[in-house]
Amino acid sequence: MKSIKKNYMYNLLYQILITVAPLVTTPYVSRVLGAEPIGEYSFSYSIVYYFMLVAVLGTSTYAEREMSFYQDDRGKRSLRFWDLTALRVITTFISMVCYAVIVRYLFTDYTMFCIISLNLMAVALDTVWLFQGLEEFGQITLRDTIVKVATIIMILLFVNSPRDLYVYVLIMSLSPVISAVALIPFIHRYIDKPSLKNLHPFKDFKSILGLFIPTVAISVYAMLDKTMIGIFTITKAENGYYEQAMKLSKTALTIVTSLGTVMIPRISYYAGKKQTKKIEEYMLKSYQFVWMLGIPICFGLIGISNNLVPWFYGTGFEKVKELLCILSFLVIAIGLSNVTGLQYLVPTKQQNKLTHSVLMGAAVNVILNAVLIPRFYAFGAAVASVFAEFTVTIVQFAQIRKQMNIRKILFPFFRYAAAGAAMLVLLILEDKIFSPNALCTCAMIASGGGMYFLILLLYKDSLVYSALASVKEKFAK
Repeated sequence: MKSIKKNYMYNLLYQILITVAPLVTTPYVSRVLGAEPIGEYSFSYSIVYYFMLVAVLGTSTYAEREMSFYQDDRGKRSLRFWDLTALRVITTFISMVCYAVIVRYLFTDYTMFCIISLNLMAVALDTVWLFQGLEEFGQITLRDTIVKVATIIMILLFVNSPRDLYVYVLIMSLSPVISAVALIPFIHRYIDKPSLKNLHPFKDFKSILGLFIPTVAISVYAMLDKTMIGIFTITKAENGYYEQAMKLSKTALTIVTSLGTVMIPRISYYAGKKQTKKIEEYMLKSYQFVWMLGIPICFGLIGISNNLVPWFYGTGFEKVKELLCILSFLVIAIGLSNVTGLQYLVPTKQQNKLTHSVLMGAAVNVILNAVLIPRFYAFGAAVASVFAEFTVTIVQFAQIRKQMNIRKILFPFFRYAAAGAAMLVLLILEDKIFSPNALCTCAMIASGGGMYFLILLLYKDSLVYSALASVKEKFAK
């Protein structure tokens, strides 16, 4: 078995990379391409994404689990690997044929859709699930780091004007293909050569199809809003505004959800031992962690949006300020549902409840998108996304109310909300004084964060005091 601490460090380094990368590319791409071309790319990717879902089916989660089952049996692991790889190739081929037919008859920008179809090819080539199942996170992190850095350099070198939109799309679409190909030379270390007579790609098709349903429902949040904005609006600029605001809010979200990677195996361990008190103890800490970081990030994005957007995105993206104020609430909603769903329902084998909650959220998302987007465009999509994610959170709380004390989960909210509100007032006052630039935004983040945690110190918050105690202990050593 691999070291959990080591794998956590690999994951942490990669989370830092994917958090920093958009901060480098987003301002540059926004200025160079503009809202309309970014919106075109966002809409086109949302279309190919649906075909990628069909190509993947439910194999990602299932395949990773199968590889972990056979960590100590190379023979069986090899058989399952080639079965699942063959299934991926078949489903990808079917998806590509359907994609080609639909694009031919429904869309006119064939060049865009041909380039972006490379993302479908990446699905067939991807073997990251093998390395995840074997807990070889070092290989994945190294690969993704190199590809991510190379992608950033290529964008900075070759994307210089709105005329370079296709170049940008090609770089973004080649990135997952290169990532997939980069792992192929290492497969022989863990997998034997295939035997065609022993291939059974449809052996577990029903089980895989069962995992496809929640995957599709979750993906509704990710892409349906962008597709509907593209359908209901004349200009693709609305999709450009929405894409950039969503990207920044999701980047901030990674700070809150990073704890999940560590907590899932720990909760699974205690679930196997049926130590319910330990599970509740760790779960309450996870919820408190989300409240403690989610609220200041949410309120902070609202407070600095007016100062941040003009210099970060450049001219033509003024609408992002208001969108960011709405989408910042996703940090809290998704943070909480991540704890309940991925850190509790999945490890305790209550996958059906997670599926139910996600389907409810998807239904709300579709209905509100249909009502709000034709009238309010990107604003409507933002409101629909926030309501949908809070629906998932509320449904999950209702599902676990007999297993966990909901009052204990919600109680820390009031303390952190009070500190967050005080921080927001300070940021609003500073916004009236400071001019929009990077230095002023950094000063606002520092002063707002300092005030927030100072108030928590006065409250004698347990998480803050625990963190300070750990720091003191390390310095003492």
